[in-house]
Amino acid sequence: MRHIKGSLVAWALVLSSVAFIALPVRHTVAASGSAVSTAGAGAFGQLGDGTNTALATAHTAIAPATLANKTIQKISVGYEHACVTTNDVTANIFCWGKNVYGKLGDGSTTTRTAPVQVAAGSGILQANAAVAVTAGTDHTCALVPQTTGPRSGYNEVLCWGRSANLGRGNSPTGTTEPNVLNPMPASGATDIDTYDGSTCITLTTGLMNCWGLNDFGQLGNASTTSSTVLVSVVSSGALSGKTPIDVEVGSQMSCALTNEATDNLYCWGWFGTAWSLGNGVTGGSTSPVAISLGGAKLTKLDIGNEHACGITSNNRLLCWGGNGDNHLGVSGAPAVVTTPTAIDVSGAMGALSLSGVAVGNRSTCVWSTTGRLVCFGYTKGHFGVNPSTVAGAVDLGGYHVLRTPTAITGGSLAANGVRDFAMG
Repeated sequence: MRHIKGSLVAWALVLSSVAFIALPVRHTVAASGSAVSTAGAGAFGQLGDGTNTALATAHTAIAPATLANKTIQKISVGYEHACVTTNDVTANIFCWGKNVYGKLGDGSTTTRTAPVQVAAGSGILQANAAVAVTAGTDHTCALVPQTTGPRSGYNEVLCWGRSANLGRGNSPTGTTEPNVLNPMPASGATDIDTYDGSTCITLTTGLMNCWGLNDFGQLGNASTTSSTVLVSVVSSGALSGKTPIDVEVGSQMSCALTNEATDNLYCWGWFGTAWSLGNGVTGGSTSPVAISLGGAKLTKLDIGNEHACGITSNNRLLCWGGNGDNHLGVSGAPAVVTTPTAIDVSGAMGALSLSGVAVGNRSTCVWSTTGRLVCFGYTKGHFGVNPSTVAGAVDLGGYHVLRTPTAITGGSLAANGVRDFAMG
């Protein structure tokens, strides 16, 4: 759900009574309860403030009428658009930004500079509330519990936007409103994520399905052939006997967290590239491989264009992958970090407990259970601070790199903090 390959957009969303963050490409959204703020690029309305502001370098609160008196539950940022779920008991998805292919789901292809409600139609979303939403490049998907009929108790997958990304085969047209994945797996979905044009789900059976772009093996089915229908992630080999409970999709790599007590990370993709899955070598794999965490357990994970980061159960931040411009902040590290490596954020975070992590295009942000936001890596201002004013920021011409984790405290974050954050 989080990051879009090659995008030049950045924004952030902050919600005060929520505890999650999501990041797609160079724009960010932060939420705290019913308070939402955004920063970064906004030429297509992705700041959600009713304008097409080109760039905002400080988090600014927005107050759309459609979100009045609502609590934000989930956030996802895609390519030049964003979506949230609220505490409404039905029809609880709202999106804004660029609406190519109808990816906002409001029944149109009209760009929206403020949040609009995703159409419920006569389907499952009319009677139920989504428990997850994930935004890609040209499509968006959600999980919605089924409460009637033979599939009652299962989460159904709804998607809308570009036809090739919806998992419905070679349909000649996409859809501007949510449609249930057809055919749905016999079992329900427990988690979902999308990035760019690839989407993966975990199932109640402990298996995984993916669909969409597969040029680097990110679907995990031992091939590099893209698919407009669901394919099965290889469940033998490294994943034999394991139960995936969380799946994360990046630009060219996907990973799953299992229910194991230690070393619960498995990744695939980046086949034939110079990047690393985290298994100590470069080159990737078209099927899942085990990633050693040195006996640790990941509880949160996010993947961007070139790197991935996760939070361990003992409050450490681990990152690996591409390290161009030293954007991971690992002193003396090579251009590619091939194993999960501890990133020291204590200078900016102190001893606070980490709550979430968001990874974008050479950008990383983490936030604490108390709402403190710390970011590092590439920025043009989408972190919510003018990088030219940050001590130690390296000016590389047109953008800056914060090689030291930096606390982001300005703008509306000063009053609201961060309970959820997403980056595009």
